[in-house]
Amino acid sequence: MKAAAVLCMAHTAFSAAITWPPEFTYDTVPNWAFPGRTNQMLNSSMLDYYSKFQLIDVSGVNLTCYEGNVNPVAVTCPGGKDDFVGNQEIMQTKEATEFRKIKSQSYIFPYVYFGCSQAWHQSGKIFDERPQWWVNETTTEQPLTCKSFGYAFDFTIPDVQQFFLNEVVKPFLVDDTAGVFFDAVLMVPFTRCLQQNCTEEFISKIRTASLDVMRSTCRMATQMGKIAIMSFNSRHIPQPYYDQAITILAEEKGMHYYEFFCAWQGLDCLSNVFDMMRAVSLGIPIQAHVPFSPGEDIQFKLGSFLLAMGNHTYFSWGKADDWTLGGFPWVPEYDKKLGNPLGPAQNQSNIWWRHFEHASVRVDFEKSEGNITWSQ
Repeated sequence: MKAAAVLCMAHTAFSAAITWPPEFTYDTVPNWAFPGRTNQMLNSSMLDYYSKFQLIDVSGVNLTCYEGNVNPVAVTCPGGKDDFVGNQEIMQTKEATEFRKIKSQSYIFPYVYFGCSQAWHQSGKIFDERPQWWVNETTTEQPLTCKSFGYAFDFTIPDVQQFFLNEVVKPFLVDDTAGVFFDAVLMVPFTRCLQQNCTEEFISKIRTASLDVMRSTCRMATQMGKIAIMSFNSRHIPQPYYDQAITILAEEKGMHYYEFFCAWQGLDCLSNVFDMMRAVSLGIPIQAHVPFSPGEDIQFKLGSFLLAMGNHTYFSWGKADDWTLGGFPWVPEYDKKLGNPLGPAQNQSNIWWRHFEHASVRVDFEKSEGNITWSQ
């Protein structure tokens, strides 16, 4: 960890243009948008659209660099194929600056994925050069290949941890970045093991090592006045493992990107609600990504979110796996008055309710039904 520790001394605070934690209000449903993973030019009308959201997370604007002012133009990304943490996303600090001219709560979080994917050129290069660095506890004779959502780093290897932290620190050194967004931080190593029939002993080791990397990254971010956003969901990893990760976020001041919050119906959604309640009780900021299908009613999933939400908890009604402009619609519920919560959620069996100054929420998890009554 020495190389990363030395770099941590370089910066100890955010750029003066960045305020963290974000301002927060219960006036309306706290919402966020993710203008990322698109090759569209971000013109003035798109900037105006996104500025309506309370929080704009510009992490992972994908494969295109931007320069210029109001109308950014695509440029070649210097070094984009040579850095594991792609320079193409560090370059987009200029884009975040454009967002902040309209909306101060706009943040750039360069995207990091823990696995080997065709979309991330350097990970493929590392895969070819160092195949021993990837989880390969398989009982089959299948050859190793790097493909979309492919293999995961084997963090039980000390050199892998050191390499990863040395790469991750790079975006922290860019003044206009708010930190780093880590996708599937814990899910990928675990699911790869399930697919490859890893031994129980190795699964235990990879879990512990992945948590160690998560803690080191969050601590490094805090030391540099930055934030680490960690994406995971208890549906994808065992509950004890999830609980350890939540504890790390609380202790190391990280943010939880709750991927696929209540993507499942009934009691599975209630389990997600319990997870969020615990994270809120620990003071962890949360971005809840709530996927929907065309024509789906928002009441059940938004109601579930409102049962658990607390300070610095943000909701996004997003199309599943659509990270473009159309993937984050502005829904009528965002225009309604919410107001401060009048107390925590209460329940009778699997029927839960909660009251706000201008709204009342009732969710029946047995029937997967929700109802939100707005006074205004």
